[in-house]
Amino acid sequence: MKIIAVIQARIASTRLPEKVLMNLSGHPLLYHVVERARHSKRVDNVIISIPNSIQNQKISSFAKNYNIPVFTGDENNVLDRFVNTAKQFEPDLIVRLTGDNPLVDPTIIDSIIELHINHKADYTSNAVKRTNPRGLDVEVIQFKTLEKINGMSLEPQHKEHVAPFLYENPDLFHLQHFIAKGILVPSITIGRVVLFFG
Repeated sequence: MKIIAVIQARIASTRLPEKVLMNLSGHPLLYHVVERARHSKRVDNVIISIPNSIQNQKISSFAKNYNIPVFTGDENNVLDRFVNTAKQFEPDLIVRLTGDNPLVDPTIIDSIIELHINHKADYTSNAVKRTNPRGLDVEVIQFKTLEKINGMSLEPQHKEHVAPFLYENPDLFHLQHFIAKGILVPSITIGRVVLFFG
């Protein structure tokens, strides 16, 4: 089974512009998201997916400097951008991450992947029924399912965001929700910071 992580990133941010490229412990914030995804035992490749506007060329330059695959696509139709990003790698599963969550935990990524595979789900996450702190969000989606919904006639909000159409239609798709249990200890750190979540 081939599994890729696609990190959604963009320069524009109304609250904190260019936050994905801000320095965090000696590297751009986005670098830490990539490295944490790469620490997953189940993810085969990590790709950054960005809008094709001129301002986002800064992210392309960052990706080139750090030897990270990057795909550009439609700025508003993020669903289509995700599908076209994934097509290049022909995966079975896509792990969707966002570029502004530098504390995403590879242990949680692997746990959600395992839950998804064990239940043969279309969509599995810890973001719908939230039991992990914000910033640890992970979504795992069957690539064939993503292709299927991308071919449907959808509302604009379902194109702008990748997964809502899935979890808003539990009668059409097999959903699983990751429920945190016990104490979660991140498996890698940023700089000298060690965080404990209980």
